[in-house]
Amino acid sequence: MTQNRIVTIAFGLCFLLALYAAPRAQLTPFPFFIDNTNSNTFFGTYPGNIVVGTAKLNFGLGVNAMSALTTGVDNVALGSNALQNTTTGINNTAIGTDSVIRNVTANNNTGIGFNALAHLASGAAGSNTAVGSQALPTLNEEGAVAVGASALFAATTAYDSVAIGSNALPNISSGNNTIGIGTNTLLNETTDPFNIAMGTDAGYNLSSGTYNLFLGTGFPLIALTTGSYNTFLGSQFTVPATLSNGIVLSDGQGHIRFDYGVTNAAQNTLSGPTVIGGVTFANLPAAPVAGDTAYITDALAANCGDGACTAWATTITGGTGTLKRLAWYNGTNWTLVGK
Repeated sequence: MTQNRIVTIAFGLCFLLALYAAPRAQLTPFPFFIDNTNSNTFFGTYPGNIVVGTAKLNFGLGVNAMSALTTGVDNVALGSNALQNTTTGINNTAIGTDSVIRNVTANNNTGIGFNALAHLASGAAGSNTAVGSQALPTLNEEGAVAVGASALFAATTAYDSVAIGSNALPNISSGNNTIGIGTNTLLNETTDPFNIAMGTDAGYNLSSGTYNLFLGTGFPLIALTTGSYNTFLGSQFTVPATLSNGIVLSDGQGHIRFDYGVTNAAQNTLSGPTVIGGVTFANLPAAPVAGDTAYITDALAANCGDGACTAWATTITGGTGTLKRLAWYNGTNWTLVGK
């Protein structure tokens, strides 16, 4: 009995040693494969197809992980079906069931999470990053970044877009160069490019428009649905549903402190008193332009055109006094507009 056991153990050790030393043998469905010649390592049922080609420096763990690989280099697949169809891809990382599953030839992609970057296929569709369950699951383009569950969920050709946050940019399909940072950012936007939204629900209602900037939490008061070239800073303020070329600066409680084109069309509107910091005449701008306004804190009557510094539009040519005067630059001189 003892002799039989010794023979059995010796045979098993020799078998395992032969498997380890085999340079490129196809071992599926054997649960592991180590390729010393090209530095490939695979664990799992049907991992890594190394029958043909010169694949190098790859690591796969999971059922069907990189099972179609032929000449790919520097790929990592962890999870069932991760990088399953990759043949010649380079520098791809897939962690999670079905992550980057359809990729064949694309390079420099990272998919972490269930179904992340699952639709990516072509060689031109490279340099994407998806982290989170269902992040970028339908994209077949390049340069996109999605971090968060269902981030850029519907994106197909939205290249060079960035979504960070759960459900960020979830309905964008082809709106390239779009940025959403925060949960539910630009929730209703689908195809328009060049919009930026930062903050929970920022740009929530926008469905048609481009070159808009939203900074601050937005839902439900920012009702903008259609518009372009707007800039909104602040939270919880009200604007029209349709607006373009507008600017809003509000506080955190929804009070608009400055706006252009919202309160009054094609006009700047300031809310509340405005304080202009004082400056001595010597410290006025060295190269003023027409329309500049300054509060001069050391005006001197003798340096004013009327000799008293009281007449509207009189010139102010120097300081070193004690008079406080509001001045406006007319393109040639500083002139009195208030005292």
